[in-house]
Amino acid sequence: MDDNTLPPSTPVPPAPVSIPTPPPVDQTKVFITPSNNSKKIKIIGSAIIVVFLLVTLGMALKLSQQKVIPPKAAFPPCVKSTRQADYPQTTSDNIKIIPSAQSEDGGKWKLTWNLTGAKPNQHFVAVIKIFHCLVKTETGGYDQCNSGDPNSTKVEKTVEFDAPAETAAETVISFSVEETVSCCERDQADLISLNGIPWGSSFFIRTAWQNNETCEFIPTPTTPPQPTGTPTPTSPITTTPTPTPLLGCQQTCTTNSDCNGNLRCQTIGGIKKCVNPICVDENDCICNKNCWEVCGQDSECPSGMTCYSANGISRCVNPACKSSQNCSCSAATPIPTTENLPKVGISLPTVGILTGGAALIIFSLLLAL
Repeated sequence: MDDNTLPPSTPVPPAPVSIPTPPPVDQTKVFITPSNNSKKIKIIGSAIIVVFLLVTLGMALKLSQQKVIPPKAAFPPCVKSTRQADYPQTTSDNIKIIPSAQSEDGGKWKLTWNLTGAKPNQHFVAVIKIFHCLVKTETGGYDQCNSGDPNSTKVEKTVEFDAPAETAAETVISFSVEETVSCCERDQADLISLNGIPWGSSFFIRTAWQNNETCEFIPTPTTPPQPTGTPTPTSPITTTPTPTPLLGCQQTCTTNSDCNGNLRCQTIGGIKKCVNPICVDENDCICNKNCWEVCGQDSECPSGMTCYSANGISRCVNPACKSSQNCSCSAATPIPTTENLPKVGISLPTVGILTGGAALIIFSLLLAL
C-alpha cells in the first residue's frame, strides 16, 4: 500500500471555502441620496399645500359673492274695530229684532240678528244691504258707511227662513249672512226690510286699518253722508209697518222716502223717478265702472273686465294684465317691485383667508428651496 493512500475508513478534510470580500462603500452616495429624497418630499408637500390653498381661496371668493337675502319686513297688522246697534226694534205685531253678534274668519264677515215674537211656521224674508267704503275718518260725527260715500260699493243679500212649529212668543230665532271683507275698508250692514216692512237702524259696522303706506283711503267726502240708519237712540224705537212697498229703479215717485235703498226721487225728462243719483240714466240703477275704477263685483265692470282686489282695493281690470291702469296689455303700467340684489365684495373673513393663504404659499416655497 502506498504511504500516501489513506485507508478507506479515514475521513477526507473539506476544501477551504473562499469568502468574497465586499466592495468598498461609496461614502458620497450614502449622504447624497437621503438629501435628494427629502427635497422631493418637500416639493410634493408644498405642491399639495398650494393646491389646497387655491381650492380654499376659490371657495371663499364664491361664498363672498353669494346673494344675501335680507329678512322680510314685518307686514303691518290689520287693526279692526266693530260696533252694532244695541237696542231692538219692534213692529206693531210685536215682531222684535236686535243685532246679536258679528265675527270674522278667513276674510268672511258673519252677521247675526235675533228675532222674537214670531208665530208658528211664520215665513220671513229679510233684506240686508252691505256697504264697502274707502273712507278712513268719521263723517258727520259717525263712523257710518253707506250711500253717502260716492266711492262705496254695495251688496244686497236676501235671507228666507221659517219659524218652527212649536214657536212661542219668547222663542229666539236667529238669521245670519256672510260677506267677503278685507283690510283698508269700512263696512256697514243694514237690515233694510223684513217681509216688505222697511226697517230703521238695525246695523253692524266694521273698520279695518293698517297704515298710511299700505291703505290708500280716499279722503272723506265734503258732503255729509245720508245714513240708511238712525244714530243710536237713548231708548228702543218702534217701527210702524206700512203696506206700501218701496219703489224700485226708474219707477215714478213723489219723495225720496218712496224709493228703495239708496235710490233718490229725481226729475228725469219731466217725470219724477227713483234713480241712482250717481248714474241717473242707468235703467237698472247700477253704475258701470270704467277701467281701474273702484268696484264691488264683476257685473259693475265693462264687458271683458273683472273686479280684482289688489292691496285691499277692488278695481275693474283686464284679467290678462291686472296691473295695467288703462286695461291695455300692450301698454300696461308695470308695478315696481323691489328685488333682493346680490351683495358682492370681499368681507373681513375673506380678507383674513386671503392673507393667511398668501403667507402659507410663501412659507411653502421657502421650504422647497
